[in-house]
Amino acid sequence: MENNEELDATEYLMSTDTNKRALDESIKQLEGGKGIRVTFQEVDLTNSELFKSFSEFEHEALYIDLHNEFYCKSILFSNETRQLILFFKPNKYCACKINSVEVVFGDCSIEKYFSNLDKTGPESQTIDMMYRGRFEMNNGELEEVSNNGLYYYYINFLPDVSFELFARSVKANVNII
Repeated sequence: MENNEELDATEYLMSTDTNKRALDESIKQLEGGKGIRVTFQEVDLTNSELFKSFSEFEHEALYIDLHNEFYCKSILFSNETRQLILFFKPNKYCACKINSVEVVFGDCSIEKYFSNLDKTGPESQTIDMMYRGRFEMNNGELEEVSNNGLYYYYINFLPDVSFELFARSVKANVNII
């Protein structure tokens, strides 16, 4: 093979006998149950019970406690994609083999945001609760779903950070090691 020829990623990895042997060995190890397998589960939290926090949730045999076993590493809001994403990583109390959890609020518009910037510290990464609630319509009545099919959610972090938002969906993307 000439040196000036461009290779795609697979061709490049397979361009030497050493790489071919290493890849074959890795495949044999995975087939034999060795190695690390990463799986991904999506959990739909959109229609969670009204006023019940979903910072703890179960899906099949999986139990996630975002309040006690995870910390919020970052928060991303994109007006372009209309998504609010909360990125969680396991803390030292997490006994499960979960690499990360992303809670994604889809078709989202933030109605209120509050943060007391004088109180920062490690506890500020701890989620207190997230729940689906009601909101007040123009006529003063409380509603669960907007005319556009959006739900109202409340998100609170310790000690003094809170969000209120409308979203069409809420999904937890769980990455399991």
